Amino acid sequence: MTTADSGGEPVPDHAPWRACRADGWCTRGPVDVTGPDIVRIARTLAVEPWQFTTTAPAAVGDPAGIRLSAGRRRVTLTLANTTAGCVFLLRAAGGTGVCGLGEVAPAACTVYPADPAAGVPAVVREPGGCDDAAGHLDGRELDEAVLGWTEDRARWHEIVARWNAIPVAEAGAATIDDFQRYLLEVVPVEVPA
Repeated sequence: MTTADSGGEPVPDHAPWRACRADGWCTRGPVDVTGPDIVRIARTLAVEPWQFTTTAPAAVGDPAGIRLSAGRRRVTLTLANTTAGCVFLLRAAGGTGVCGLGEVAPAACTVYPADPAAGVPAVVREPGGCDDAAGHLDGRELDEAVLGWTEDRARWHEIVARWNAIPVAEAGAATIDDFQRYLLEVVPVEVPA
């Protein structure tokens, strides 16, 4: 379904796609976030990043694996979850899921139901009502979303590599809060007006 903007141009109705995204993605469990995601959310909401993130063990060789101490322990950052899903998931009166972050949602969230990890922009076919999501994203929008995700991930891996390259003697017994303070200092992110 499309509507017209003030100039009479057709504008696609993304509400069904966003509802699909919230119901299908936001309830799955932890969502990986990048440094730009974390900084953008923290600055927009004026909260410390550790209030909405949590850690998970990083897989061996994961470029997003953050070194926290002199040992080999590495973790990744994800959005915190509740029993209902993402901490930012809101439920409308009819029960439909809505992302409480809107335009500042993490890159991984904004591309769903696209699967950028597949190497080509493709829409993930979800059971339970998301099959029509492809009709709500045109090729250009899908390509732009996946390109944004790819660029965000590449920057994120560079940031993590710089942190991990800090000599252990300097980093000491670094905590995830220390890493997130580092993010707030080194990641330039524009906050939407």
